[in-house]
Amino acid sequence: MDKIKEQFLARVWEAAEDVYRKQTALLKQQEEALEDDTAGRMSARMGELAALYGTLQEKQPRYMVISYMRSSLADGYPWYRLNLYDEDYFDSDGECGVWLEVPALAQCLGRIMDMVGEEFRKQTRVEEYYMDPVLKAYGEKLHGWMLEHIYEITRKHLLMDHWERFYSKNRMNILIGDYRNHATRVFGWGLDEGGGD
Repeated sequence: MDKIKEQFLARVWEAAEDVYRKQTALLKQQEEALEDDTAGRMSARMGELAALYGTLQEKQPRYMVISYMRSSLADGYPWYRLNLYDEDYFDSDGECGVWLEVPALAQCLGRIMDMVGEEFRKQTRVEEYYMDPVLKAYGEKLHGWMLEHIYEITRKHLLMDHWERFYSKNRMNILIGDYRNHATRVFGWGLDEGGGD
């Protein structure tokens, strides 16, 4: 890589980090409202998902998994997917899922990439595919916000409508992670995770 290209990319990464810091400072100021909003969205989508699962599956749901869909970054959005599984987990016969959008994170990533895109449009020496690592890196960083707040978001979700009763009745576990990978328990009522009788 030539010196001019290296210098340009270094400036882009520095500018992206500056936008990221400003955007996450705004997220920090609004974190309680953002948690409430995300919990409300989760509850609404879970209503659709529970209804869908009831029409397609005979077994009781035992797992609700919140998955970060890295493939969605190709469209410029850090989307999540909510999936319900029976006791066979990822070996279940069927999979029921709905998309979950977190607009605040999508807006942050959009502002970063708008700035990066503008910098690339101003020059002709550096190919646009060099934007991809920036997109991936800041998608991961913003996913970190979701991981940091998911326990409080889920707690608020459980307090809405009938959701805590729904999960406890089915002795379920709520997990978050990558799609079908590295899932971490957020809340659980299942015996296999130490739930009571």
